[in-house]
Amino acid sequence: MKERAREVLGLKPRRNARREPYIVILTITPAMALAVLEGVNRINRKLRQWKVDTIARDLCAGRWRYNGAAIRFDTQGRLLDGQHRLWACVEANRPITTAVAFNLARQAGINIDTAMPRNGADGLNMTGKYGVVNNFSMATLRAMVTGFGKPPKLSRDEEGELFTGHQAAVSFADEVMGSSARVSGITTGSTRAVLARAFYTCDQAKLREFARVLITSQATNNGDAVVVRLRDWLIANMRSGGTMGRRERYGKTERALKAYLAGENIRHIYACTTEQFPLPEEVNA
Repeated sequence: MKERAREVLGLKPRRNARREPYIVILTITPAMALAVLEGVNRINRKLRQWKVDTIARDLCAGRWRYNGAAIRFDTQGRLLDGQHRLWACVEANRPITTAVAFNLARQAGINIDTAMPRNGADGLNMTGKYGVVNNFSMATLRAMVTGFGKPPKLSRDEEGELFTGHQAAVSFADEVMGSSARVSGITTGSTRAVLARAFYTCDQAKLREFARVLITSQATNNGDAVVVRLRDWLIANMRSGGTMGRRERYGKTERALKAYLAGENIRHIYACTTEQFPLPEEVNA
């Protein structure tokens, strides 16, 4: 049984097989991946299809890289770790080159993925390609891309490409809303996202003034009243969670900004339900 994993991968049985763990580097084809999944994937966690899809997209786009992380099997030849990578290999119909670890104790499974994971900003910073990226920037980027929709499940490479395309807009929103400060209910991903989107088509001086009033509530003219009303509503409703709460904050911020830019002193801020500040790629789609 312990050599079953080698068999499904097309490897010859070892002479004088040892009991201790060992690692080999293999290029796993879709057929090999499917053989593992159908033959020895018996004790794994529930599959997350979205994760399979993100890896498969990276494989198809040539973005997947060997990083030393292993496909892991226990002493009985059962798959402990790697089912999402293997299913992505099958789905994308692309081979993957990876380390493969054999003869791990079954109890080792409890320690898999328990080290401190890198978040999106950590991952982009380690590449050295995107400058200094912080968590505020990632929150702005994700909320900007989401808009009124459902947050997309993106790979780190896909986030990196989006960050490269929208870095100027994200940096602008983070600058005017405070890149290292937090005002509860105000400097959220939703409000930053609206300013990042508006960066492409609106007067940046007016966007800066909108952000200043929103953060401080210090109005200087009658046109600032709508911004103060938005600020009061955001603070009063900052604990409104879930998708509906996020969309309402985003929609009201868009409506208030639209009114502010047009010089409308609206007394009631109703949330927009359609995008007021489309991204360049949305306009050209």
